[in-house]
Amino acid sequence: MFGFQQAAGWPSLDGSLYAGTRSSRMFVEERPGMWTRFSLRTLLAITTCVAILMVGFLWFGPGVTITVYNAGSSPIQDLQVHVAGKSYQLGDISSGAERKVKVSPMGESHVEISYQLPDGTTKRHSIDCYFESAYRGTVNATIRDGELFHSSHQTVLSIL
Repeated sequence: MFGFQQAAGWPSLDGSLYAGTRSSRMFVEERPGMWTRFSLRTLLAITTCVAILMVGFLWFGPGVTITVYNAGSSPIQDLQVHVAGKSYQLGDISSGAERKVKVSPMGESHVEISYQLPDGTTKRHSIDCYFESAYRGTVNATIRDGELFHSSHQTVLSIL
């Protein structure tokens, strides 16, 4: 006869555990709360793993942080950071202050910064760097008296 052989220690259809084959009809009593404890432990482990992955993605995930520092004596007005396909409004920066924004371009990109000086002159500077949407890192720019004084960058392909 072609019978179904169930492995020892696996739950049966009625919720009890088999200690042998179906033909032997030997069942082991289920311990109270055994499946509940297993389910709660599994749920806790899965939740912990998901939380760790989310923190890892936020910490090590893609996105380049652009920092603009105003080292000049006058404020910068209407600061904007431009990357491929997107622009980010950062507002005004007083003398000695900085603004940060995490950007994610639509493709291959460099950074351009535009702003207005108190006399109404609009300035636009290009920062020589390269990154894409899957990159992470930093780009720093220092503006002094209406000119790009210094810039640096460090970008790498994100592991997540």
